[in-house]
Amino acid sequence: MSSYFNKKDLIYTVYKEGSFSNAAKKMDMPQPSLSVMVKKIEDDLGQPLFDRTVKPLRLTAVGAEYIRVTEEMSRIEEDFENYIDSLNNMQIGSLNIGSNQLLSALVLPPHIADFMTKYPKIHLSITDANSTTLINGVMNGTIDVVIDNVTPDPEIFGMKYLHTEYLLLAVPSLLDHSGLTECRLTREDVLEGSHTEGVKPAPLSAFSDVPFLLMNKENNTREHTDEIFRREGFKPQVLLEVDRLVNLYNYVRTGIAASIVSDTLIRVMRDKDVDMHFYCLSPEYSRRDIFVSWRKGRYFSKAMQLFTDTLDSSAFLIRKE
Repeated sequence: MSSYFNKKDLIYTVYKEGSFSNAAKKMDMPQPSLSVMVKKIEDDLGQPLFDRTVKPLRLTAVGAEYIRVTEEMSRIEEDFENYIDSLNNMQIGSLNIGSNQLLSALVLPPHIADFMTKYPKIHLSITDANSTTLINGVMNGTIDVVIDNVTPDPEIFGMKYLHTEYLLLAVPSLLDHSGLTECRLTREDVLEGSHTEGVKPAPLSAFSDVPFLLMNKENNTREHTDEIFRREGFKPQVLLEVDRLVNLYNYVRTGIAASIVSDTLIRVMRDKDVDMHFYCLSPEYSRRDIFVSWRKGRYFSKAMQLFTDTLDSSAFLIRKE
């Protein structure tokens, strides 16, 4: 702000009161001190603000322009104060949320709907993308918070743990000739969480004659799947690659091939009559944690705070049918 307006409240009070004496009384200060401060501003401007030859005081042309600018500045300040008040009370603002395909489509909608019901004035936007795109969005500021199953760099990102999911081998019953009945799980077992309680992992080598469906190579689940294959020295017969997890699961349901899917996907697909067997994989490389994360050092808005607060670990768990 220009130094010309450092004492604008004094000038404005003299203008409104019509005299230095009345203004000094209103501001509870000595009149000589007020006169000196006003004269200092006029000297800085090189122009008088008041015509002191008449009573009440009149504004000069420069004084009238000074008052006009002062009133405009006051309006702008008031607008900004109202904006901040509305922002703090969630009456205005925006929130850009990023998430992977599965969480965005099938897990987050009820949480988003609850937030929108509570804070209808907040403008939300959702980005559905792979992990690399989401991280880039947070880094360049186009995304505020990300919900994903990739653990971000804690040096760069703040994060809040939400849930742990597991990758499972899904095999259509017609293709399952492994004989691994002691390792086998039903969908109901997965819904009950039995796969997290020490069930014996199945060796992938028992399914060497089964064709596989995989995600495309740009997907995080594919990266995990390839790592599982590498660790077990398993080379699958790849029948088809797809770009969406829901599509992959729907193809597996037809009985044409097996795949590796997350228990999150199994839980959210309303598929009570699925004719499929599920097998645990080693938790060393099948476990994935889901976080909500944001970039450190960036302004953490009230909308971001309230949204992350709604996503506590218990609320985020997928409800059983």
